Amino acid sequence: MQRYSWLLMAVVLLWTLSPIQAMTVKQFLATAAKDGKILNHSEMVRYLESAPESTPYLERVEFRTRTEDFQLAKQRFSLKWYMQGWGETESREQVTNATKEINQSRQVVIFNRALKERYQALLQYLNTLEQKDLNLQLLQLYQDRLKVLHKHIRDEIFSMSEIIKTEDDIIDIQLELARLDNSVHSKEARLNTLAGSNKQQVTFPAPELIDIPAIQKMVKKDKLLLARQNIFFHNRAARLKLAESRYQLEKAGERNYLSFIRTSYDNEDRDQLRSAFFVEFGFNLPFINRDQEGINRRKLSYLREKLQMEESQQELAESIFSNRKALERLIIQHGILMERKKGGNAETSFKKYLSIEGIDPLTLLKLKESMIKGDLRLARITFRVRERYINHLSDLGKLVDKPLRNYLSPTMELLGP
Repeated sequence: MQRYSWLLMAVVLLWTLSPIQAMTVKQFLATAAKDGKILNHSEMVRYLESAPESTPYLERVEFRTRTEDFQLAKQRFSLKWYMQGWGETESREQVTNATKEINQSRQVVIFNRALKERYQALLQYLNTLEQKDLNLQLLQLYQDRLKVLHKHIRDEIFSMSEIIKTEDDIIDIQLELARLDNSVHSKEARLNTLAGSNKQQVTFPAPELIDIPAIQKMVKKDKLLLARQNIFFHNRAARLKLAESRYQLEKAGERNYLSFIRTSYDNEDRDQLRSAFFVEFGFNLPFINRDQEGINRRKLSYLREKLQMEESQQELAESIFSNRKALERLIIQHGILMERKKGGNAETSFKKYLSIEGIDPLTLLKLKESMIKGDLRLARITFRVRERYINHLSDLGKLVDKPLRNYLSPTMELLGP
């Protein structure tokens, strides 16, 4: 027994100490299919697909027996069929189909949201890492500047205000780095939660992401889809269809003109066998409305759903349009920063002065600072472009288009097998 205990401990130790493998971007995005909300909703959809349906045309069937004077020879049996309203069977089937459709379309919307959450979490994490790296470069630069300033403390050009300003800059950067460190840890926790990862560490070592010119090309060639072709409209249309089906079902329930059919058999001795059988019909008078309030309630619900669908369609079209325009403006801003980076004075002067002997190091550090701050601005705009790009694809419902693709990949790699 002791040997088995040692063996178990060795297995646990090996599992604990085994190296944690990093998860790729593709693997991380693919975890959306195993999101808890998706799995729970899939169970609902499977249940609706296999759920038994109501018996057509019949509300219920009742069996009765009656004995007179406790004599078996005077036994009467009867079957009573309570009938559904005129068209109620078809309306019930429409309600069932609409319920299935609304849950199927809802599942697609949930899947789209799960993918969008992962795209956003990934972009925020990578942006935070890039901001941290650039701020570390800026911290090193300020520390170098402070060393240079202390070396010139006895020179005529010495400036105490420059030393004080540089020390303040160092403190500001250190505080920003502390904030970024906390942000990295919280975003890593978020990534692991979304991935449901226990053994795989959700880290992405410098993944290659789609560049801004490629996003610009996609936006130009991507036509504004009509709302009627959108997954969100499909879901809202399914809800309207369900409300209308329930209204029609309520109306059909009031059209039960044939209330019941009853067949009876009397066991008492008779001269002719057929005289022992009875058939009875029950009719409801058509001008009596027993539940008009229920019909009115369903009608109002249908009209509200119709109004909400029209409003949602308009809001969706406006959201798609505004997101696209915002994306186009961000791409223009990104282009301005890229032009400045390529042909700006800071980078050109830095390369020029770097080759000159005896150049003042403070001048070089000033130029380098300008370059790093320019990279920080560019990184922020690049992040916002990619984030808005994902939001735009989500509004269009393209994130869940088949086959599923990684829209952050330069090659649009497939997510599925």
